[in-house]
Amino acid sequence: IDAGADAIYVGPTGWSRRTNDSEASDEDIQLMIDYANKNGSEVRIVVNTFPSPMEMKKYLEKISRYHDMGAHGYIAADIGVLKYLKDKFPDSKIHVSVGSGITNALDTKFYEEIGCDLIVLPYRWDHNDFKEVQKVSNIGIETFFYKTTSTGKICPGNCIMSSYLSYRGANEAEEAKSQSASANRGSKECYRVCQATWDLNSDGKESKKAKLKHDSYLMLDQIPDFVKINTDVFKISGREKPA
Repeated sequence: IDAGADAIYVGPTGWSRRTNDSEASDEDIQLMIDYANKNGSEVRIVVNTFPSPMEMKKYLEKISRYHDMGAHGYIAADIGVLKYLKDKFPDSKIHVSVGSGITNALDTKFYEEIGCDLIVLPYRWDHNDFKEVQKVSNIGIETFFYKTTSTGKICPGNCIMSSYLSYRGANEAEEAKSQSASANRGSKECYRVCQATWDLNSDGKESKKAKLKHDSYLMLDQIPDFVKINTDVFKISGREKPA
């Protein structure tokens, strides 16, 4: 906030797609909201998991709590949750998470129709892809602050690869993630399978090391094009990038 951010995104313990140690307690979130309010900024709550039917009651109770605390908006991925948020809190900014798995411009029109305000588009998309979105939808567009790349095999989005890896023991806290939950429920975190170095073999011979998704870089040279098309939000993943 002191550096000039217009909004801060925070994942509450147990309900974002990261480990508990990368999330914040309700007490800390209240401190963030109070500080933001005093300094002309906003706090938006990241609840971009896919809750199961057994979890919905507690999930919706948590969402209402953050609204009462003064949160300014939400980032979610589940279709039903997104619609619920806009109906329940019409004055809140509702962002569609990159975890929703957007694949084309027409998808964005659907999310606009259910009331979402902004959509986080995959950072593999360049400004020309954003223009295609603007042709079919008036939804606000949000981009990661990272260069689009032509290498790698997958994009950020609705990935379930971490579900196939061994789970860690569930935390005993009230908001602990279920031991049987999938990675997109936020369980046991994303293991960054795409960032691991894999052995690629051809004709029985080891050929090279490769990642499924390459590291991204600050897109300083691309910013002017994104500004020209009136990109609404530039998003920086602070907890995963070095200072």
